[in-house]
Amino acid sequence: MLSSGASRSIEDLRRLMSEGVITEEEFRKGKERLQAAAAASFTDTGKTGPTLWQRLWWNPNATKPPRMAERSPRAPTPPAGQRPFMASFDRFNRAVFRWFQWLAVVIVVIVCLNVLSDYWRVHLPGASRALFWGSLSMGAVCALLLSPPVFFRLSVKPRWGVYALLIAFFFVADHETQVAVDAYARTPDGAAEAALNGDRRRAAAAEQAQRHEAEWANAASERQADYTAKAEGCLSSGNHLPALEEAVKGSLHNPDSYQFIGITIATARENDASLFLGFRGENGFGAIRSGTVKAVIDTRTCAITDIGEPQID
Repeated sequence: MLSSGASRSIEDLRRLMSEGVITEEEFRKGKERLQAAAAASFTDTGKTGPTLWQRLWWNPNATKPPRMAERSPRAPTPPAGQRPFMASFDRFNRAVFRWFQWLAVVIVVIVCLNVLSDYWRVHLPGASRALFWGSLSMGAVCALLLSPPVFFRLSVKPRWGVYALLIAFFFVADHETQVAVDAYARTPDGAAEAALNGDRRRAAAAEQAQRHEAEWANAASERQADYTAKAEGCLSSGNHLPALEEAVKGSLHNPDSYQFIGITIATARENDASLFLGFRGENGFGAIRSGTVKAVIDTRTCAITDIGEPQID
C-alpha cells in the first residue's frame, strides 16, 4: 500500500516522463525506489511518518519510527514520499524556532542583568532580598529551560509551562525593580535625588513649552505674512484697487473731486482680508476733506465682498 505522498511522487515522475524530461528507464527506477521506501516505512511503523507539528515539537522520548530513532531530533528524516521542498521547509521552520528560543534566552539574560544592577539597593530598608534572589533564580531557570538543547527534549505540555514561567518571571522582575527603586527613594539621598530630578524635569518641561510657544508664534507669523502677501497680490501697481475706488467715487457728492491717498491692509486671513482706502473729496459744503472707507475682499478671487460707508472728516 502506497502513501498519498508516494502516489503523488509517482504521478510527478509519470508527468515528467510524458513531457520528455526523464526517460522511461529513469521513471521505472524512480518508481521502484519510491515503492521500496513506502513499503519499508509502512512495515516499520504502520504510518508514513510524523506530521509537521510532531517534527516541529520533537520529543525524543515519544514513540517514533526505528529509522528515525537513530537520528538526532535536530534533523529528522522526512517521511517516505515527501518532496524535497517540504523537507527543506520543515528544516527551515525548525531553524527559525530554534533562533526564536535563543532570542528568548538573550532577553531573559538582559532582564536578569537589569535585576542584578539593583544589588546595591537590596540592603536598604524596605527592599526585599527574597524577591531579589527569587527573581534571579527564576531568570536562571527560565534561561536554562528555554535553551534549545533542553527545551526540545521536553514534551509539549512542559514547554507551555516554560512559557508560563517566562511570563511570571517578567512580572516578578518588574515588581522587584519597582520595590528597590521605592526603597531608595525613601532614603535621604534618594529623596534629594528625586527632588533634583523633579526640578530638572520641571525646567525641561518649561523649556520645551517655551520652545513650542516660540515655534507656534513663528508659524503664526509666517502664516500671517503669507495671508498679507496674498491680499497685496490683489492690488494693482501703485497700490490701487480700481473696483473699490470706482465704488467710492460713485458715492461722493462730486466724483471728480476724488483723490487717492492709499490703501492699508488691516487684517488678512486665509481667504479674505479687511482693508482701508484713504482718499480726499468734497463734502456736502464743497470743502475738500480727507476720508476713509472700509472694505473686505476675497483673496482667492480678489472680488470685493463688502464695502462700508465712506467717512469724510
